[in-house]
Amino acid sequence: MGLEIIMTSMIIIGFIIIILVVVVILFVYRGTIDLAFFNEGLESTDYTAGKPQVTEGVEWFDDWYTIQFIDEKTVSIGEPRFKQLNYHYLIIGEAFAILFDTGPGIRDITPVVKSLTSLPVITVPSHLHWDHVGNINRFERVALLDLLNLRESVSNGFFQPTPEQHLGKSKKIPRPKFHVTEWWKPGETVELGKRMLQVIHAPGHAPESIMLFDPDRNQLFTGDFITMGDLLAYLPGSSLKDYLDTTCKLLSMTNEKTLLLTAHDVAREGDSAPLLAYKDLTDLRDTLQGIKNGTLFGHGLYPRRYIINQKLAILTDFPWLTKWN
Repeated sequence: MGLEIIMTSMIIIGFIIIILVVVVILFVYRGTIDLAFFNEGLESTDYTAGKPQVTEGVEWFDDWYTIQFIDEKTVSIGEPRFKQLNYHYLIIGEAFAILFDTGPGIRDITPVVKSLTSLPVITVPSHLHWDHVGNINRFERVALLDLLNLRESVSNGFFQPTPEQHLGKSKKIPRPKFHVTEWWKPGETVELGKRMLQVIHAPGHAPESIMLFDPDRNQLFTGDFITMGDLLAYLPGSSLKDYLDTTCKLLSMTNEKTLLLTAHDVAREGDSAPLLAYKDLTDLRDTLQGIKNGTLFGHGLYPRRYIINQKLAILTDFPWLTKWN
């Protein structure tokens, strides 16, 4: 009888050791695991070159880029053949234009931009992940959010994102070096000429994330903070607390008629711009509050997936690593 107890105890201890080893491996290598999803392929064959999908209101510039006019001064530039389906926005004023995000850099985006405006263009990345700064070296004027850690990354006149900000190392994508010609402070207003944009610091997906809000047209340019499909809140620098705080701030600035112009269509709804609404922000807030309160339960161990609504879900780190204070 004593031998059976000893054997049973050894088996239980063995299982506990195995579980602990698995947890340690997941913790140590979770940075590699998360990037495996984030950096899933540079190109996609979902669309055959020369025979692109055609959606009403969407024009193909070539076999890679699409153009869609949201209104006469707001243009979506899409890359529907790219695996992550990136979308960038040309925001046009009377004096100059802003290109919000430049994509992964598989193709040169400047011919598309030049076909749409002859005005001077300032490009600003919504954040510094590799799939949003790929073409940034092709532009003379670049704006970044005026944060101390970004200012301190300037050396000999050049800015270069850190590996944790860029996240392109696993795909061997070099980190770009470029001149920053504009430093925009959180909360300031940028004047484009008869069009004004508010600069919003929006941490959550990434610490340096920036959004632009056009109050006159009621348009919010969101980057990856909220976008069609899965929201990534488990990458280096991501924070559920920041996600909730930023979402509440956005809800206080916007209204039920605000249009959200987002950066990806991971859900693959088609080749048109991934547009969301105010209700998606309220659903995101409610989901984050549920995660914080422990009343909402996700699926999977890592990343953990929480359903927001039919269009959105959020992927998070291990629950015990989340800090809400």
